[in-house]
Amino acid sequence: MVDTPESGPIHEYDGIQECDNQIPRWFTWLFLISVAWSAVYVFWYHGLGMPIGRARIDIELAAKAKAAAAEGSLSEVDLRVLSKDPLHIAKGKSAYTASNCGMCHGTNGQGQIAPNLRDAWWLFGNGMADMVEVIYNGKGQMMAQKNLGMSRETAVDLACYLAELNRQGPVAGKPHDPAREKETPIDY
Repeated sequence: MVDTPESGPIHEYDGIQECDNQIPRWFTWLFLISVAWSAVYVFWYHGLGMPIGRARIDIELAAKAKAAAAEGSLSEVDLRVLSKDPLHIAKGKSAYTASNCGMCHGTNGQGQIAPNLRDAWWLFGNGMADMVEVIYNGKGQMMAQKNLGMSRETAVDLACYLAELNRQGPVAGKPHDPAREKETPIDY
């Protein structure tokens, strides 16, 4: 083994010379910064419980839907995101009671003189936007709730509550009318 001042020790084996050069300082600093950043990252996202992955996407979609609700321009996707928000579901439940929806649709949406809201059969579509339109503007024998003082936001909350009822599963109630109703289960 021969040492030279420029390159450090030189190893020789089978006629091959190997120089033992120093690692460049920038590379060492880059490695140390990466290690420090990984510690910060793990603490920030896992130690503090910051949402990552699907949970973060759900939070961002809910924030977008609430912003769209404030502007009054809700898409079907925004409505479906809001339909999983406990606050909107609770407001919808109280609107269902306050608006006396149970008189026609039953206390649990099972239907009495009006259609069953908890089965797979719908008169005017099972989309969230369809539900909001029927509640707010009325259709067929359904009265327009806007004429009774219901706001569009309350109609959205009521549709969120109905979607939550459907996610809980169907209940026996008023039988469907296959001549008028189409089978379209709620799948969200």
